[in-house]
Amino acid sequence: KKPRVARGRQDRASGHSPRRVARTDSMLGKVKGMLGGKPSAERPGSSQRRETKHIKSDKQRGRVWGETTRGQDLKDATDVRKSDKPAADAAMIKKAIEKTNVGSRMSPEHMGDLIDHMETLDIGKGQGRPMAPGLVVVTAGTVTLSSEDPKDKPRTLVAGQHHGEEMLLYDDTHMYTLKATKGDAVVYVLTKRTFHLVFKWAQKREFGANEKLIRTMPIFHHMTPKERLRLASALTVEKFTDGQLILKAGDKIGHLYIMRIGEASLIKGGQEVAHKYPGDYFGEESLFGATSSEHQVIAKGENVEIAYITRQDFILTVGEPKEVLNRDLSALNKLAVGSIPLLAVLDAGVREKLANNLVEEKFKKGDVVFRMGEQGNKLFIIKDGEVDVMVGTKQIDHLFQGSFFGERALMDDKPRMATVICSSATLSVYSLSKSFFVTTIKPLKEPQQLIRRRRSSEDTRDASQLSTIAQVGKGAYGLVFLVEHDVSKERYALKAQKKIASRRDNMFQERNLMADMMPHPCVCCMFNTYQDHEWVYMLIEYLPGGDLFDVQDDIGGSFNEEQARFYIAGVVLALEHMHKQHVIYRDLKPENVLVDGAGFIKVVDLGLAKRLQVGTKTFTQCGTPCYFSPEIIQHLAYDFAVDWWCCGVLLYELLTGRTPFETSDHNVQAMYVKILKNEVVFPEVFTQHAQSLIAALLHPKAAKRLGNLQNDADDVKMHPFFLGFDWDALYDKRLEPPFKPRSSVPQSRGAGKKNPIRAYTPSDEGYWEGW
Repeated sequence: KKPRVARGRQDRASGHSPRRVARTDSMLGKVKGMLGGKPSAERPGSSQRRETKHIKSDKQRGRVWGETTRGQDLKDATDVRKSDKPAADAAMIKKAIEKTNVGSRMSPEHMGDLIDHMETLDIGKGQGRPMAPGLVVVTAGTVTLSSEDPKDKPRTLVAGQHHGEEMLLYDDTHMYTLKATKGDAVVYVLTKRTFHLVFKWAQKREFGANEKLIRTMPIFHHMTPKERLRLASALTVEKFTDGQLILKAGDKIGHLYIMRIGEASLIKGGQEVAHKYPGDYFGEESLFGATSSEHQVIAKGENVEIAYITRQDFILTVGEPKEVLNRDLSALNKLAVGSIPLLAVLDAGVREKLANNLVEEKFKKGDVVFRMGEQGNKLFIIKDGEVDVMVGTKQIDHLFQGSFFGERALMDDKPRMATVICSSATLSVYSLSKSFFVTTIKPLKEPQQLIRRRRSSEDTRDASQLSTIAQVGKGAYGLVFLVEHDVSKERYALKAQKKIASRRDNMFQERNLMADMMPHPCVCCMFNTYQDHEWVYMLIEYLPGGDLFDVQDDIGGSFNEEQARFYIAGVVLALEHMHKQHVIYRDLKPENVLVDGAGFIKVVDLGLAKRLQVGTKTFTQCGTPCYFSPEIIQHLAYDFAVDWWCCGVLLYELLTGRTPFETSDHNVQAMYVKILKNEVVFPEVFTQHAQSLIAALLHPKAAKRLGNLQNDADDVKMHPFFLGFDWDALYDKRLEPPFKPRSSVPQSRGAGKKNPIRAYTPSDEGYWEGW
């Protein structure tokens, strides 16, 4: 085996390349992708093609974590303030930002918000001013920008020039100095923190307005929260001025129009026959077929905003209008039950039985649905109305129609973790009792994955019964050991991470996601967690076959279509399962797709994964740059569609050995431009179906991306690329994998081998409650 070279997977590198073990132990060296820190090593290809095409620069291939605001909103950031700018300076700043990838597609409102919140630096000749990483725009004078990092060469900027867009995208701890070199200078600075806060606030404001508008409109009351979310994302907003013609009488109506801001007048025969206000709509008949307008529609007021969607886009993203808008409550209840992660894994017949036995309960404003500390015995789904979720006097969530709460009561006997109070005038909820739920599922055959997890969890409760065979991985924040249970002789991977206060929330998020997620054959399973005074541990599946990057190396750089179909199908099943559990993955790439001993894949490392509440999106910029979707680059609100984009990138990489948007010089900005312009070049060897599937997964608009449409993952599975593929056989592991790992099982070193976990109790100092 050739020696591997550093691949630069940022946020996992330990800063040096560890020694590689001999071939007999090489399977151990492939247990990676499990550490949330920066990885240690990179592997070259076994061919020159891989060495020149598949090795990426740190910033292209490295993991990015953009959560700098820690949940703060703009109103909470007292050090982020507006400041007036001279008109000439504002115009110069706007022109500079428009040249950046981030600003080139920014709305005027968002642009104005950013300019308003940029910091002004007046620098006298010869003077220097420190600054945090960010975008710099010079409007007067000449300055030199230098970094405390000696590797970065100083840059000279003159009036009208800008620099630092990359600093808005990457974690950079270095400080910079701006020095005026030719007279006084005026510089405007947009730090990464300000950029994230302002953009997040603006996105929440705009998207929240669309979502709330749809939620309150009677025509959409029989839609699920997910459907309303997709509809809100698919809307196009257009502005009109007073007296401007919106729709001409006799024109074909091709859209459903929704009044967002302002008013509109519907005129027929020279007379106003209707007046529309925010929340009103017109043109709904177009959703049910082509028709012509009987009215002339004119904007009233100086600031009129109308959101619209075509019939075709409505069908694509939500479904057939007649079926969606005319659902009865029974059908809506079935969909609601299927949206709950705990129940989504049950068969359709079982879910229907549960939906048919929901009981309606009513509350009025101020009524308590249940209190924190009470013993729970019901799951609730909101039929109509809204609730506040409280911990003490603090509101931690606000839920509305279609949302659910209290689901943990169906699975355990723990007390309620919060108080839920009716916040609307009236509240109607459907409840599902624990007794009926248990009675219904008790006769069902328990899935093999669930049986194995339960059995392994019980066997490994006592960490002292785990013997260490070898250390098989190392990162900046921790280690991975291969361990064996002394009694069952079952082998596991033990992921150890240092207790670091600043990473505690992220570590708990990964731990809780893996603990709560139902097991699946294509997702790495966690069996137990432990801790001592210095480390926390996660006991997970041992996957000796390496990752897909390793497998590609072994065969020379890329898969043929049949091989790629097998592996990407496993990824599709994994994403489908996580999305049903309301988990967005966000870090799909070959390094995070490992192979088990039989040759089947499992997606690992949920360090960047996040559970999304019903009907919500997220804003954090994270993942791997060469797998970034357009909405990630543009800092737009996003949801599960980013995972399907990554699925398209991964399939392309499996077939070619390189990602679709990378550049020959590894320039990140150039790569972002290609992503935003959707410049994909398909090799001639690609079949029509492979090209069609990748193009559909890489659709630049998330609302029209395959996997994010009305049928979710089923749309991907029904694509002609998978024609004849046996999905059930893959789930049951009855297919023959393209490759099976070489048998290279390390020998047990016998009893008495030092266990890495030290005895620790809740009374000890530094104990992490809940781990």
